[in-house]
Amino acid sequence: MMPIQPKVSILMATYNYARFLPTAIESVLAQEMGEFELIIGDNASEDNTPEIIAQYASRDPRVKAFRNPTNLGIVENFNRCFLRMSPQSLYFILLPADDWWTPQTLKRLLEVAQANPQVALVHADAYRTDETGRVLNRYNEFMGQRPPEGPHRAVELLMYTDYIPAQAALVNRKFLPEEKPFDPELRYVHDLNLWLKLLLGGHPAFYLAEPLAYIRKHSAAQTIQANIEPRLREEVRMLEKLAPLTPPALEPSRQDALANRLAALSFHLLGASKVEEAQALLEKTAQVCPQIRLDLIVARWIAGLPLSQRIRAQIWNLAWSTAQVVRRA
Repeated sequence: MMPIQPKVSILMATYNYARFLPTAIESVLAQEMGEFELIIGDNASEDNTPEIIAQYASRDPRVKAFRNPTNLGIVENFNRCFLRMSPQSLYFILLPADDWWTPQTLKRLLEVAQANPQVALVHADAYRTDETGRVLNRYNEFMGQRPPEGPHRAVELLMYTDYIPAQAALVNRKFLPEEKPFDPELRYVHDLNLWLKLLLGGHPAFYLAEPLAYIRKHSAAQTIQANIEPRLREEVRMLEKLAPLTPPALEPSRQDALANRLAALSFHLLGASKVEEAQALLEKTAQVCPQIRLDLIVARWIAGLPLSQRIRAQIWNLAWSTAQVVRRA
């Protein structure tokens, strides 16, 4: 095969995903658009991941792989993939090794990107599946909100809900704000942080309402419900770190989004019997939030009851469950 000048670099981070890796790689190699490079960063896997990668790399020169001597975490692994991009490559996209694409993914995203050179980010919809690959729903059905199809600057909406699946988001390299695109402090929201930086910098995005990727839900995935607490902590930190980049007109939205994340984290901690930390965060939330919120009033009252942490957690969980039932009625 003659050397190909890649237009798109696919960054694939993997660790002990040998059971999923062939599906991910084959979905890339089956793309209808072939001007790409697939950069695979093996984060010191302990299964037969190295052998699988070597087999594909020996058959297709577009597959370029490296292995970290120790596990550096997924974010730094993606950053190292990025630093190995060919200078000729104009765009990049993330593909975790447990997910996969439709054959049209790169072609459709690249068509839109090339037709809209002012756009920093082209993103599409995706399917969410179970571990076996059975489709559960569409990503934007699950998230509940999305921008209108076409070019947009829906940064305020993005502060409240991550409507951009990284597996279906093509980034124009020329708009990147820094050498390494991903903040290593943000393991769970490194992609959301980049999307927000791009839009806060005044660059538009483009929403393509087609499902072009498959996002696999399984016990080791970063997006499972068990990760809700560390993700909320990171979202709080992310919104705090974005303060210097936020234009004055958008600052009220950032503050409101921060208050919502602080409240959600406080409620979670209260229900998990981490009452003292919940109390401190509830006070911080009240300072950040300009509105009077009944849920905050009730949570602060329950957190201050002269009862054990376990009993206060039980009372809060009952109150929260009752509120959800009433809201759905």
